[in-house]
Amino acid sequence: LRESHTVPTDLRRERPAAARTEVVEGPDRTGADRRFVRKAGRVAATVLLFHKGASMMTRKIFFRTPVLARLSSRLPDSRKLAVLHAVMRRYFPGVARVAVALYDAKTGTARTFLSHGDRPTPLALYESSLGGAPSLRRIFRSRSIRVVNDMDIFAMGKHLHTRAIRAGGYRSGAAFPLILEDRVQGFVFFNSRRRNAFAPADLPLLEVFAHLAADVAT
Repeated sequence: LRESHTVPTDLRRERPAAARTEVVEGPDRTGADRRFVRKAGRVAATVLLFHKGASMMTRKIFFRTPVLARLSSRLPDSRKLAVLHAVMRRYFPGVARVAVALYDAKTGTARTFLSHGDRPTPLALYESSLGGAPSLRRIFRSRSIRVVNDMDIFAMGKHLHTRAIRAGGYRSGAAFPLILEDRVQGFVFFNSRRRNAFAPADLPLLEVFAHLAADVAT
């Protein structure tokens, strides 16, 4: 992130308030002494104000621990997905579930491989044929992203995965093709308990998280 090096207007023009330096009244302290203590307090307050402002605005180098460093550790894949989900919710707090399903070309089925949610996740290790899921089949063939902003459109659906998602309280979702070596190897799903949780402007960053989830699973 680019940091501004310009001193804000309020720091340039605002006079710092007089320091709260306690002046002890007593026979051994003259008026000149008291004025000197007050002046010294104001100078100290000015130095402190500009020092704090400058330290925040003029840093040209700093270090911090990468938030996704644990994805390169020896954690189990399930824990890595939990780490990724926690980071993702900083940007998309409404995403309550992340799941990765891998596609088996021999059987023509997609099987839930990893998932993480804010509650016990439905469809753990669930397997479904793409032949019975037209929407997923379209993602697979066109390599497109599918966004469903109201799960009620599947209210009459008979498939287990459709009923389980709605029964789990999820009201919207986004699905991304998992592409490796120029082949669709599965799908990455994000679900929210809110309708209309996924805007077009969110898709580029969601796609980044989808790629990271795919890396965890493969």
